[in-house]
This record gives sequence, C-alpha cells and structure tokens, in this order.
Amino acid sequence: EERAALGDFLDREGRAWSPDLARIAESAGAWSTAADRPEALRDALKKALPAGDAVSPSHVQSYASCPLAYFMQRVLRLTALDTPEDEEAIDAGRRGTIIHQILFRLFTSLKERGMAPLTQGNLAAARALLDEAATGVFAEAETEGVNGYAMLWEIEKERIREDLGGMLGAEAEAGDEGWIPAHFELRFGMERHRGESGSGEDAASTARPVSVDMAPGAALAIKGRIDRVDLSADGRAARITDYKTGKLTHYKDDELRGGTTVQLPLYMLAVARLLLRLPESDREDI
Repeated sequence: EERAALGDFLDREGRAWSPDLARIAESAGAWSTAADRPEALRDALKKALPAGDAVSPSHVQSYASCPLAYFMQRVLRLTALDTPEDEEAIDAGRRGTIIHQILFRLFTSLKERGMAPLTQGNLAAARALLDEAATGVFAEAETEGVNGYAMLWEIEKERIREDLGGMLGAEAEAGDEGWIPAHFELRFGMERHRGESGSGEDAASTARPVSVDMAPGAALAIKGRIDRVDLSADGRAARITDYKTGKLTHYKDDELRGGTTVQLPLYMLAVARLLLRLPESDREDI
C-alpha cells in the first residue's frame, strides 16, 4: 500500500519536479531517463521497496510528512554532506545511540533490582546506576575512536550525564502514576543485527512484524525498535516513551498534527499486538 500510494504521487506530480530530479540523477544512469517518465519511477520504486517487506513507523511518518523528501532519502539514498566541524566532535546520530545504550542499561538494572518505577526514595541509588551505565558505555565508545577531539568529548560526556540526571529527577518528581517501566529497546519485525549478543535489546524482541489493517483487504507490515514501554499493574495498558535527543524546537504540542506524525500511534498498535494482556477481540479493535 505504501508503495502504491507513493507510485500514485509520482504519477500525479512526477513531471512537475522532474527537471530537478534529472539534475540530481544526471550521473545515475537509468534515473536520467526515468525523471520524465513517472511509470519508470514507479518501477524503480518497486525495486527499492520489495513487495511483502515490513516498513518502519519512521518511514511511514517520513512519507506522510513529505513524499518528495521520502523519495529523495529512501529511494535515491541522498544524504547530507558532512561539515568539518562535525568531524571535530561526536555527531548527533552517534550521541543519540550512546544515550539509548545508557538508558537501556540503566532501566534494565533498575528493573532487575526492583527499583522501577523511579521515586524520590530511590533516586539517589538510580543516579549511582546511571553513573555506572554511562561510564561503561563511554568506555566502549572510546575504543571505537569516533568521538572527535578529546577535550570536546569530555565536555560532551558531562553534558550527557547532566541531561540524563535531569531526566531521572523529573521522572522521580512526577511519580509513577501507576506505570511500571517494563520493556526497553523492544525490537519487532527485524532480525537481530549480525554480531549482536542480544544484551542490548529487550528479551521480548521478535523477528515477527506486526500487521496493521490500512483498508479492507489491505494490510501494512511494520517493523521497528521501541525505546521504552511502561505497563500498568494489570498489564492491560501501556505507555510508550520515544527518546528524542534533538532540539526542542522540532517538537510541537500537537505531535499527531494532520495525520503526518504517525510513529507513536503505530508503535502503540505494535505494543497492543505484542505485549498487552488483552482478549483477542479487544486486540483486534485497537
């Protein structure tokens, strides 16, 4: 369905921006001739999105927000050029990965010790576990040698510690509200990466994708990795947390605006299918 919808877009709009695409694809062989023939673009799209493949919620959200940007990024595989200053310090993507790894180890440790959810009473012990997790992840990152200049890396490590320490404090102050952190880095619809031991993902992870009904007779198989899932005491409700490490200006109060921000709703559907202790009839209605 995703492939067909994008193909329809190309049929309608392809000629309008084909001169720009032609310039971008000048050295890309078949793309040069495909730029003026939407049907050729459709064929190329089919190769990029094989039938039956599961797609991630972030891909669906990218397409819903801007089909043209999706086409450029996911089909043509265009990427932004690095700037010199990016090479002097750790890049945003790597920083985000490090933060995810720290939080995975932290909340796994809290769960194993019976310290979840966070409260003012166990906050000091949680901060100690945070320091332990951060120290371990930082040491592993340093062995990979992708952290930029040493002084900037030391500053970045302190920033990460401060940011995550502030997050713990805010969560403890808010109280548990009946939610219990239960699953961290939950993978679904994807095989474990080659070389992964499984220690960096939730034990409930599965290669089985989740099927979402899009229309009568049409379903979309989705895959992904959910940062954190909190469950209610009876296991019948879930709260999803998606860690974001970018600028706050990128996020609005209405995160489901216009039907273009669909990542969390799709994750909610996935969690309902995979984890919640609901009767089968209730699951089908979600």
